[in-house]
Amino acid sequence: MKVSNMLFDLSAPTEGSDEQTTSPAFLPSSGASSIYLDSIAPNGTADISIELNAKSDLLQKPYSMELSMKYEDPNATQVEGSSSISIPVKQDARFEISDFEISPQSVAVGEEANVMCSLYNLGRIKLYNVKATFEGKNIKKSEVFIGNIESGATGSIDAMLEGKKISDGPAKVTMTLSYEDESGNISTTTKDLNLEVTEKVDDDEAAASDMPEETQKSFPVIPVVIAAVVIVVVAAVVILKKRKRNSWQRLKRRSCWMNWNDLLRMSINSLRRRKLRTFLTVLGVLIGTASIVVMISLGLGMQQSLYKEVEQSGGLTSITVTGSDNSDGMTTESMGSGQETEKRIDDQLVEKISKMDHVKLAAPIYETSVILLKGSYMAQVQLQGNDTGRSEIPKYGSWRWNASKDRNRTSGADIRKWRDH
Repeated sequence: MKVSNMLFDLSAPTEGSDEQTTSPAFLPSSGASSIYLDSIAPNGTADISIELNAKSDLLQKPYSMELSMKYEDPNATQVEGSSSISIPVKQDARFEISDFEISPQSVAVGEEANVMCSLYNLGRIKLYNVKATFEGKNIKKSEVFIGNIESGATGSIDAMLEGKKISDGPAKVTMTLSYEDESGNISTTTKDLNLEVTEKVDDDEAAASDMPEETQKSFPVIPVVIAAVVIVVVAAVVILKKRKRNSWQRLKRRSCWMNWNDLLRMSINSLRRRKLRTFLTVLGVLIGTASIVVMISLGLGMQQSLYKEVEQSGGLTSITVTGSDNSDGMTTESMGSGQETEKRIDDQLVEKISKMDHVKLAAPIYETSVILLKGSYMAQVQLQGNDTGRSEIPKYGSWRWNASKDRNRTSGADIRKWRDH
């Protein structure tokens, strides 16, 4: 059956995020999106073609287009039909690699240099399993895995390249960048850089070789600074002395025209004008003077009190000699082999002590404890006896009272009353 007046029309989906960017996903490169055929014989075929341009911001995925068809049969009856056509869109990977940052520009054999750069994904597709490989004749092979980089994102490449062989000047190093698309197809691109590999030098030799050059080229900063400081100090001293001399001469000339009455009147007027400052100054002087007087008085009083306590306790020049058991005035002396001999303090020992160097006086003192009884009262008294013929002997005395009556303690008033009797 022959068909005639055939009209084919392609309708593309609309893509875009706003009114300015919304447009059909596919548009004819020239002409219209409709195609007309006059007729097709029975069992015949006809080829139709139309060149379409895809929108630049389309994602990488299949897009569906509607194909509508209208024709007439031999009876001039109009027939319509439609069909869907799938058009896959593939976006090419677009990216840029920034300039290399190499630190240092040259390395010795066995040392490492840091190489850094950035990878900018400018395309509409995602880069998968991005990896950078550095290769060269004078370095060891190094690989850096970056991972996946989204569209519009940036990936950082940071590698450490170790020198392997000495190079004649800067040597070429090739970085091979590999990545995969959504289908798993691997693509690569390369970029070259230059790195010089030198002979390894010991640190001591390098320091020794660099020392003379540094000595020759170094500027004597410290001597220049010291000289500048000295010059500034001397100039400042001279200027200050000159100013001080001039001010003193001016003051001297002014004072010649003033007498004591004028100076006193000016001082009084100045004090009257600044009453608060005068009051605070006088108050500060009074407080300071009073503080000094109080501190000196406290120091002298504490000193006198200390002297009195020392004198009452026998002074610093008195030494009391007793034995290990001074209850009866005996001392013991070791004779060896565990034997000890008894010594008593008698007149011969006192005379012997008095003849020692720096001894001014030696006198015997007898001390004992007694119990005094009077009626129902009892008191324990510590008695001391000395040579009454020597007035230089210090007076010692102490009392300890334990008074009781019918096993009951008495008050201090009772003890004094008993003592007065």
